Amino acid sequence: MIHFRQIGSEIVANVRSEVSRMSTTTMTITVTIEGNPYRLEDREYQGSELRGIAGLAPKDKLVREEADGTETPIPPGKRIRPREGDNFFVSVRFRRG
Repeated sequence: MIHFRQIGSEIVANVRSEVSRMSTTTMTITVTIEGNPYRLEDREYQGSELRGIAGLAPKDKLVREEADGTETPIPPGKRIRPREGDNFFVSVRFRRG
């Protein structure tokens, strides 16, 4: 389950969990999905979770832009660990016709 809360103008996902009276604060990272910044818990995510956080349709082809400019596809079932500063976007392919 994904939990959201808003801090200022940013939406933050999975930043704090509480058990009884003890609370645990987790490390967060900031990533960009479709040009919008999101603070995420520093952990593995499925591609479908990242789409859900950004409100993207499951059919959208999400990719991570690598440092060398290449694109790495992130299918809905693939597990990845986002890194601080990662840039994700929907890849649009044009067909000639």
